[in-house]
Amino acid sequence: MANRGRRAKGEGALYRRKDGRWVGELNLGYEGGHRQRHQFYGRTQAEVLAKLNEAKRRLATGRTASDSTISLARYLQGWLHDTIDPSSLKPSTKASYRYVVESHILPVLGQVRLDKLRPVDVQRLLKTKREEKYTDRTRQLVHATLRRALGDAQRLDLVARNVASNVAAPRPQRDSTKVHPLTLDQTKALLATAAGTRLHALWLVLVLMGLRKGEALALTWTDIDMTTGTMQVQRTLSRVKGQGLDFGLTKSQYSRRASFIPPLVFVALQAHWAAQELERARAGTRWEDQGLVFTTSTGKPIEPSNLNRQFATLTQKAGIGHERVHNLRHTAATLLRAYGGADLHDVKEILGHSTIAVTSDLYGHGVPVVQRELMNRVSDLFEASGTARLSNRLSEAVTEPEDHP
Repeated sequence: MANRGRRAKGEGALYRRKDGRWVGELNLGYEGGHRQRHQFYGRTQAEVLAKLNEAKRRLATGRTASDSTISLARYLQGWLHDTIDPSSLKPSTKASYRYVVESHILPVLGQVRLDKLRPVDVQRLLKTKREEKYTDRTRQLVHATLRRALGDAQRLDLVARNVASNVAAPRPQRDSTKVHPLTLDQTKALLATAAGTRLHALWLVLVLMGLRKGEALALTWTDIDMTTGTMQVQRTLSRVKGQGLDFGLTKSQYSRRASFIPPLVFVALQAHWAAQELERARAGTRWEDQGLVFTTSTGKPIEPSNLNRQFATLTQKAGIGHERVHNLRHTAATLLRAYGGADLHDVKEILGHSTIAVTSDLYGHGVPVVQRELMNRVSDLFEASGTARLSNRLSEAVTEPEDHP
């Protein structure tokens, strides 16, 4: 635990970390309901105290708490340590920010002074990533990370404006060869192939309920109420680079949802529970009970990458070629719309999207099966009264010669 020694009220705080470095904190008041502070680091107490005193003198003369002539690299490293690491973000999100900063932003713009950073520099960064053959999605993440970091710098009065906000973010084009639903015939072939496998219930959950892969792998038996036939989706399982498997809350509060279990899935889950009890008995003391619904044969969580490999084997046996597990979520949404009669709001609630705009962007396009059914229904309105007359007219047009004036 850090050895904290607080100074008098109004003069900030001074303490020593476990690694021996001294840290000074200057309270900048509240903004938007959140306390704003600036931190200074040094090897000695005297060094940090001098920085604190200088910061107070700067504030007293209407300037910012610190000199923004530091490099972008120094600012971003402090931002990761002081803002991102202590935050309530998911570990995988924190790891993503750190990766983007260290692998993409710093090599290109790290030496640029924070106060000299311009929109053209941000454009240069994105252009460099494009020339390095990174996808639009990666470039979008780079832009979003820098924009958030500079937004925090602006709120702390370290920069006058957020230059990343002045540059248009890349807009990834959805690749229909990768992101698409399975057809009805492909889905039937997949589930028929999966029948009898130990994870049959998992594939049904993904196809018929539209859970994300991580959400399904994080399910526990306490999340499933067999009496009411409902499932609580609350957590997600992911592998965080350098940290291992991580169980965390779903990506947003809207993703935490109650879902009704379709009858076919309900029966499969009952059978899965019975099969798991047999596996538990066979494993004996090797069974690692975490209460998970979908596990390895010894009760351990299933590695997301291992599930990808199992899915590749399954799709190959089903004869439908290479597919991504996440496309089962797109399949669920399309099945709901095409055959379940669901509107976009229904799909939003079932899939746990944060806004209807997200749902509309993904599934607001016309579904051919839905369009055909709608056209057929309109046609049926005139079937009884008009079809015979239309047929006769068409026949006359074919058999009778034109009557030229």
